[in-house]
Amino acid sequence: MPRPNVSVSCPTCSTVGRPIRKQIPFCSSRCRVLGARVGIVFPEDSARFDAKTERDGACLIFQGDLNHAGYGTFYVGKYGIRAHVFAWVRKNGPVPDGLEVAHSCHRRACVEELHLSTDTHQGNMDQSVQEGRMASGERNAMHSRPEIRARGERTGSAKLTETQVRELRIRFASGGISKAELARQYGISAETARLILARKKWSHVA
Repeated sequence: MPRPNVSVSCPTCSTVGRPIRKQIPFCSSRCRVLGARVGIVFPEDSARFDAKTERDGACLIFQGDLNHAGYGTFYVGKYGIRAHVFAWVRKNGPVPDGLEVAHSCHRRACVEELHLSTDTHQGNMDQSVQEGRMASGERNAMHSRPEIRARGERTGSAKLTETQVRELRIRFASGGISKAELARQYGISAETARLILARKKWSHVA
């Protein structure tokens, strides 16, 4: 798509030139995400972000991609930013140097502004230890509070949904189709199909 034949001042770097699109007055995708990381949020991105959230009690849970640790990833252009950081900076501006955005609810996918604050990395880690999130074995909050643990399709990297996993298992149990053929139809490897059927993957899905 050609750039519009107008000149604007980029909100992030102040460069005067043709914007990405008429509705997005940044000079580049990089400036668009750099702006988002310091609170220069374009309304279109803010609206997309809000559309990816869902209320769960006092928490507002991000419904987009989740990384391996359970944090939401919101894409601004082609670049990703942690969802809870985006939620904090669009209200408060840049995260102060030496600080990071922390959760008071301990749900990593939560983007409720009232549950977010800034703390030093050490302070955040100390709080995690006090709350049991850094403990080992059964004392770890990942065991005692499974709702904060990202599993299955919530990880953001899953190729299947829980519905597809159940369907795959039912079809195999009904007979007439091999693991290899199921793997081909669902776009996964034969080994992944075998582990799903053996309940060594997606074991939390009934």
